[in-house]
Amino acid sequence: MIVEDDFIIRMFIEKVVKSLGAEIVAKASESNEAIELCKQCLPDLILMDIGIRGKIDGIETAKQIKEHCKTEVIYLTGNSDEKTLERAKGTAPYGFIFKPIDEVKLVRELEFFFTRA
Repeated sequence: MIVEDDFIIRMFIEKVVKSLGAEIVAKASESNEAIELCKQCLPDLILMDIGIRGKIDGIETAKQIKEHCKTEVIYLTGNSDEKTLERAKGTAPYGFIFKPIDEVKLVRELEFFFTRA
């Protein structure tokens, strides 16, 4: 599942995920939509933008999703301040990818996840 409110970034991530032969079960651009879609499709992995639209950010969205679904989260963020990273670490994410997204790093992170799953 991809949770990203920037259309260009979401399309880039989608292209990379599909190139690895993985299925994208859902896409969301805001927090409430992500929570509801996750309950319906039960993804194995969520690529979660920390700064998504909605009443809550991606970290709080991930917390709420993990209450309903057993899923891994890789955070996507352009914000690397210590307070944000500490909050995100509290959700036990699978990983972090910092923006601008490096395609090689994204591919490596996804390949590692898929070989482990």
